[in-house]
Amino acid sequence: MKIPLKVKMNRVDDIKRILLPEMVSEMLKLVDDTFSEEEQNQLDLIKGSDAPGIGFIKLVGTRANEVRSSGNELYADRASKHQPSQLGLVIDNTNIFMRQAETLHHQLTAVIKEGGVEALKQVDIIIETVFHIGYYAGSNDSLAITDRYTNAGYTTKVTQPQRGGQSKAKAIDPVKQLVCEMANHIYQNQSLSNTPKLMLGGAIYSLLRGFSQKGDNKNIPSLIKFVSRSPEHATINSWLKGIKKPNNLLQPPKPSLSAVQQALNTAYTMQKIKSALKCNI
Repeated sequence: MKIPLKVKMNRVDDIKRILLPEMVSEMLKLVDDTFSEEEQNQLDLIKGSDAPGIGFIKLVGTRANEVRSSGNELYADRASKHQPSQLGLVIDNTNIFMRQAETLHHQLTAVIKEGGVEALKQVDIIIETVFHIGYYAGSNDSLAITDRYTNAGYTTKVTQPQRGGQSKAKAIDPVKQLVCEMANHIYQNQSLSNTPKLMLGGAIYSLLRGFSQKGDNKNIPSLIKFVSRSPEHATINSWLKGIKKPNNLLQPPKPSLSAVQQALNTAYTMQKIKSALKCNI
């Protein structure tokens, strides 16, 4: 089944937040995404190991940290020490579990001849922790799938009340203009003029996403209007539709993504982006 490109790109962004994408294989097929052979068999390999329970917890913990490091943590900007995000709870409880499991190992060795009463208590504590890990991991992945739609209501009614579509559009105009300026800059470069728009959109998305995560940049008025404090990949792609690629008779080869990213990083420093977004420097 084919789905619209915008929906497809939105879904790709959602999948980046999922801890166990193997569990949503049908969704991966919709966006033509596949795992490498190693990733595809990872859960099966763990199930066939001598300690599948601990192996599963380690996998969830590793992937939770990877999602956080990649900047795809849901509600990271709203989280606090007292009210951590779902992903934060997964990470915290995974760390607790590993410490408890180590304690259990020592206790089993020490008290097995005495009936293992303390060890059994520790098992009960670990089971409770595992429950919390599973609960919040499932909650995180459910939100990753539905957040694009449910968070829109939260954003409108709670965090960012709007006065209408025109007001929001005007507020994000500086961002849209900057994206178009970046695109024209790339297409004016002869060696980069044959850059595919999807590749260009991805490069611009990465640059703006990185910018928004540094210092207080996420609080820039034109970025606050976006849930992730920077435009989504699909939004950038929609803006690029109005940009015309040059008609090159020689048709230079398509550049690499790294070449496009380097050109953007060189031309658009943090200070220049701030200036373009009409922010006080």
